[in-house]
Amino acid sequence: MVVGRELFTDFPDGQGRSNLIPVLQKAKLSQANTGRNWNTVQKLLAALDS
Repeated sequence: MVVGRELFTDFPDGQGRSNLIPVLQKAKLSQANTGRNWNTVQKLLAALDS
């Protein structure tokens, strides 16, 4: 799902088995990008709330 500049993905069989990651790595994107798993997002949010 794309929301604004964010791409949300679900990897039910694990990220390592996904065909998406190698494609994104080869893509010539106009900006740097990062990935965060949901646990990391939750921890960052908790740190902001503290």
